[in-house]
Amino acid sequence: MQSRCVVGIDVPKRRLDVCSFNGETFISKVYETPPEGLKMLMKDAEEEQLKSSEKGRDDIYFAMESTGSYHVKCALALTQKGYTVYVLNPLIIKKYKEENLTRASTDKGSARAIATYVYNTFDNPFSEISRFKFVPRPADTEALKLMVKAIEDLFKDRTRTTNRIEARSSIPKSTTKYH
Repeated sequence: MQSRCVVGIDVPKRRLDVCSFNGETFISKVYETPPEGLKMLMKDAEEEQLKSSEKGRDDIYFAMESTGSYHVKCALALTQKGYTVYVLNPLIIKKYKEENLTRASTDKGSARAIATYVYNTFDNPFSEISRFKFVPRPADTEALKLMVKAIEDLFKDRTRTTNRIEARSSIPKSTTKYH
């Protein structure tokens, strides 16, 4: 049987909640402030990789939810170090937690659920986990994606503002406090 370790990462704005799972043991850790925390995570992963290779373990896999832009730096840094990274749709983990009757929705719990889901998915012959493998885009493509997202957000803001103005102008003047 192939042994492996899956590291689930919940990526909030200011820290990394991490849970590693090897099929038997969960180890949770929190890394503060992503730039320094990410460096510490990779240092710890390299140390674990050395220990694992001595025990005959194949590899360490990292997995996280897609969280807007917060996960990208983490996934990119880990991929550049040679690790396999999976970026999952948050709905998958939400449904997984519901199926397993997990109520607590903490960052630590999310990291644990991510690690467990990916670890168990490897054993499922119908799994499509390879769809979620992170493949970095060229820098200009990523910049273009961010610009398009910003433009879409501006259009949404414009529509919201237009709707508010229209709603305000439809109120009869006699019922408004200020004219």
